[in-house]
Amino acid sequence: MNKALVAAAAATLGLGVLAGCSSDDSSSTSTTKSATSKNAVCSARTKLKNNLKSLDDPSLLTEGKSGIQSELDGLEKDLDNLESAAKTDYKPQVDAVKSSVDDLKAAIKDVGSGSLTDNIQAIGKAVTKVGSTTETLLNQIKADCPSS
Repeated sequence: MNKALVAAAAATLGLGVLAGCSSDDSSSTSTTKSATSKNAVCSARTKLKNNLKSLDDPSLLTEGKSGIQSELDGLEKDLDNLESAAKTDYKPQVDAVKSSVDDLKAAIKDVGSGSLTDNIQAIGKAVTKVGSTTETLLNQIKADCPSS
């Protein structure tokens, strides 16, 4: 039963991540930054975006809860690197993504306690929030990284 829940959660995770990687450019902000700082931010953005895509890998389903957790750990590392490169430039957006990742980690940790339906709903909500907050962050940065 836990394996079915984890598989359903991983499938839900993949759908939410894909939604968070859309190419909408409706939100953009541009500030003046040094070339080195800008390059570091753009590189960190690309790594974060690629990590999000890896969460949609079907092989993640076979890795279960620990596989999803490992991918989330990688996402957090990429987010920390982006935060370090950007300094305070995207702090509200980075903080929103960190909060949503924490919510997702908590929902995954709760797998096995409570009802299957409640677990899947909590994971689905958390995945949607990770997707939307990450999309907002990536779109903000895209203005400064048009080639990424």
